[in-house]
Amino acid sequence: MSEGEEKHSEKSETPAKESDSQITHVSPFTRTIVDIHDLDYLLKKDVNHGVCGGHNLGNTCYMNSSIACLSNCSELTAYFLTGKFKQSINKKNKQGLQGKLANAWYELLKDYWEKKTRTGNPSTVKSTVAKKVKKFGGFGQQDSNEFMTEFLSLLNEDLNKSDKKEYRELKEKGKDESELDCAKRFWNLHLERNDSIITDLFSGLLKSDVVCSQCEFHNITFDPFDTLTLAIPSARYLIDKVSTHMDIKIFYIPKYCFGSNCQIFIHIPKETQFKDIPEEINKIKDFPHKLDKLIYEKVLDSKFIKIMDQNEKKSEKTEYIFAFDDLRKDENTQIIPLYMYSAKNISAFPRVLFVKDNTTFGELKKQIYYYARSFITSPLDSNEEGKEEDNLDKKIKKILGIKTKSEGENQSIDEIFDLIDKEYNQIFLENQDDEKIKAFFNSFPYAITFKKKFTDKEHLILFNGKNILENLKEFNITKDEDPITSLIQNKDLCLNLVLLPDSDFTVPKINLNNCVSFQGEDVGKRDTDIRGITLDDLLEYFCSDEHLEKGNEWKCGNCQNRVSITKKFSIFYVPKLLIICIKRFSKSGYGYDKNNTLIDFPIENLDMGKYICGPDKEYSKYDLFAVSQHYGGTGGGHYTAVCKNIDGNWYNYNDSSVSHTSASSAVSSAAYVLFYRRKNW
Repeated sequence: MSEGEEKHSEKSETPAKESDSQITHVSPFTRTIVDIHDLDYLLKKDVNHGVCGGHNLGNTCYMNSSIACLSNCSELTAYFLTGKFKQSINKKNKQGLQGKLANAWYELLKDYWEKKTRTGNPSTVKSTVAKKVKKFGGFGQQDSNEFMTEFLSLLNEDLNKSDKKEYRELKEKGKDESELDCAKRFWNLHLERNDSIITDLFSGLLKSDVVCSQCEFHNITFDPFDTLTLAIPSARYLIDKVSTHMDIKIFYIPKYCFGSNCQIFIHIPKETQFKDIPEEINKIKDFPHKLDKLIYEKVLDSKFIKIMDQNEKKSEKTEYIFAFDDLRKDENTQIIPLYMYSAKNISAFPRVLFVKDNTTFGELKKQIYYYARSFITSPLDSNEEGKEEDNLDKKIKKILGIKTKSEGENQSIDEIFDLIDKEYNQIFLENQDDEKIKAFFNSFPYAITFKKKFTDKEHLILFNGKNILENLKEFNITKDEDPITSLIQNKDLCLNLVLLPDSDFTVPKINLNNCVSFQGEDVGKRDTDIRGITLDDLLEYFCSDEHLEKGNEWKCGNCQNRVSITKKFSIFYVPKLLIICIKRFSKSGYGYDKNNTLIDFPIENLDMGKYICGPDKEYSKYDLFAVSQHYGGTGGGHYTAVCKNIDGNWYNYNDSSVSHTSASSAVSSAAYVLFYRRKNW
């Protein structure tokens, strides 16, 4: 029996000291519970009990900082000093060091915890790690977080009870599978490959949710982690976060496109819901429309995404939102998206139609003609007498040019409807045998097409000057008097208005830049009073949505298209010992830059509950017990550590020198890697 094991057996004869925080919860992901009070016997002896520095072997301050933090992971240290680790050594695992690192760590811990010397020699640990990670073999400057990551990975392999290393791909969450069952499936595979105390103490689980921009399919997977690496958000992100208001851009399409499309910029409270946006727009001076209730359509990559919920809040993300007057007369009226195409290229101007089940195909054609008429100039507009003032296009433009009050506006639109009805009847109903009318059908400027799904590439033509009966029969439509019930019952209905070139009609080029712009007050105004950055800011930034646009497309497993996506990380399970690395170093040109921003973080009661989406949300309080610190820049710097020992005191570890300090000294701009212990666990 070793000296450490003998001392441990002596300790077991006396009652153990009551734990400072009683275990009240066991997670479904937890397997091993190690009692840190297995080390209490060391406090009764005149020995180091972890208050021990390390020799600097030549630019090895990074390693001494790491060792100080890992040594004060009392659960891991208890597992080694009680000799329990020996039962788990895997000498056959080629991924590890056949127990050499585990034994070297055990010997070093005995120096740090069971002797009277104040300085230990970590040379054996360093040389053993270097057998697998060559860069740690020399005496150049290295990174403490990288060393800890490699060290724990190799220690995991030395103590890994599993020899299974074959790759096995796991599918994303199934439609009928709960998130918890899916998470356990990913977690169990991780345990099959990593069955050690390192996994039990340090491994957590992230949830990844990737949302397709086209079919809105959620691809949910889970990824194990040993270190939570958090980026420091930009100043602009923090300004936006503390601001009570935000700038938004809305495209407003006037009723039936009669009038200029508007690009509207307004500065609104972040809590504003879509139903309240018309009130904000109406505040704009000289805005020519009086808005009541609007329908909002979200568009991404010129493709319809969804009709926005009126109670939803406008996102701060850059996105295209188109607004239309709500022309529904009752709740049985459906909103149908209508895409606008110019030849084969999709236009950035979507539309919406308002239809009922009993709407006939003829009524649908006429409603679409109202939209199309504002985009085309008809060759019939010059009458036989050639009187320009009777030109229908000019009459419509003249009516639109008259500025009226809101109550007079409807009268003007009704007058336009009368003019267009007259033309529509002349073309389609009254003179179909007229040779001049037949010429219309041969050069008609648009086609009405249908796609069964938004993502379909092939269009089914329903109307192109004349009804296409073979295609219409699929929807039980053979004449204009037939209702379009079976057409609009399609779940992913997509109607299209395709404007055709090479026609006697004039079809102008459609361009978003042709919009008339209106801007409200305070656009561009930002709150400038930024409070200090906190660890919560970093965690919120880590868990925020990330939208990946062109250049970062992803192949959706549901619709099989390469699409832009929205990606979000959530924390599903957080381990007993949580390691957080503040990402202070970033690539810059041929070198690296360091961000020395002070991040405020709690010493006690870090609440991870609002970031956890798994079953342990209510048991999420953490206390800090160690920090690896880095002073200086990327060209030269020095690592130290501030740690809370099992005796309850805080110490500063600076290579071979160890001195008393306060908990508050851990919070500084030098803080790099944070170690937290979960409470009541």
